[in-house]
Amino acid sequence: MCAYQLRRWFSRCDTKSLDPLAGIQRAHVELYIRDLHDNGLHDSSINTMLHVSVGFFGFAHIVGPIAADPAV
Repeated sequence: MCAYQLRRWFSRCDTKSLDPLAGIQRAHVELYIRDLHDNGLHDSSINTMLHVSVGFFGFAHIVGPIAADPAV
């Protein structure tokens, strides 16, 4: 399940010409949330999707590829 959620994030970044890690700001995450909602996902599904993305950003911040976690 986590792989699907990360693929969805990566796909969105690809569609928007964003690097899925570098240069991501909180606004990008908020727009992703809005798009998930606009696509008919329930709040519980959006929450699940975000747990994976937030974990991805948190891990990347801890191990060093990004200076700050955009999902905080």
